[in-house]
Amino acid sequence: MTRRGARVVESDGLENRYRSNPIEGSNPSLSAHYWASAEIGRQAGLRSPCSQGRVGSSPTSPTTNMTSSGHWPLALFWAIIFALGIAVVPPPEARAQTKRPKGYKEVPAPVLASPPAVISVDTVGTWRHIEQRRLGRYKVSLPRGYDSSARRYPLILLLHGNGNTPQMLLTWFAGMGIDSVVVVCPEAPYVKIPETVGKRQGAYTGVADAIGAPDSLRGESIELTASWYAEVMEDARRRYRVDTSKGTIVVGYSQGGFLAHALLTLIPERLAGVASISASVYPSWNVQSRFVSVPLPRPPVFVAHGTADPIVSYAVGESYRAALDAAGFSPEFHPFQGGHWPTPEIERELNRWIVSIIR
Repeated sequence: MTRRGARVVESDGLENRYRSNPIEGSNPSLSAHYWASAEIGRQAGLRSPCSQGRVGSSPTSPTTNMTSSGHWPLALFWAIIFALGIAVVPPPEARAQTKRPKGYKEVPAPVLASPPAVISVDTVGTWRHIEQRRLGRYKVSLPRGYDSSARRYPLILLLHGNGNTPQMLLTWFAGMGIDSVVVVCPEAPYVKIPETVGKRQGAYTGVADAIGAPDSLRGESIELTASWYAEVMEDARRRYRVDTSKGTIVVGYSQGGFLAHALLTLIPERLAGVASISASVYPSWNVQSRFVSVPLPRPPVFVAHGTADPIVSYAVGESYRAALDAAGFSPEFHPFQGGHWPTPEIERELNRWIVSIIR
């Protein structure tokens, strides 16, 4: 068995010798012919033109003295056979190439047209944006013992931030040690393609800027996303053993905090509490101006914001507190010494607030 590149050739005798020789590859037909003819010469005792000794022998092996008496007639005979082998007998590959079936006609190879040049700038056509109904997905975390129990559990809806994933927020919440709840976290509906490609992991957002929607449609895309999050909440209440006698607790981070406040204004009667951490704000859908229209009784609200937040200014957190106060809410406001991500102190405060609602 001889290895020939990535292909294994199983053969013996003459074919094995010329196929396994390193000269083959530059021109398979010629090299096969050359090595087959050289085998004939080796059997005659002739020297190879590219070796130091007899064809088929090593350079250090003894060679035949072609000037010795009595060898010339035999050498001449085999030289003639050697020449006839080159001139008359074509290699198998050559014979296969020259054989043509009856009625064969030569057809010129088609000339392939060049593909269109790659267009790097979107200049052809005009984009229009309309409402689309499609499938989305959310992640679920069930409490320990869920399968072996008939108990119904409180439901918590987590909303991740701009460019984040559900896994990020679920992992964070699992570290808080609240296990006696069903937790769901929807994946925001729009993919941020540059961030997804650059980080090699999903980056999602709840605002249609990611698909190039104009600013005039930003408010509509926000409301559509908030409505879909409400559908996720209702789907989880139907699918899992959720305590439907109580509302859902919504916890949002960053953009998710803004959308948690949006749900507070859209479906307040279905909520048991709303918490926002480092919530952003979108003037095109002024959620703060809608707080006043939330009917009584109102769910409790928890607001936390870092005083050194480099992404969403601490002033935004203050504006949420002020708008809620003006609308008649009594929010728990927790400024913390930190940036955009919550500190352990805020996690403890949020844990306490959630437990006070679900117990």
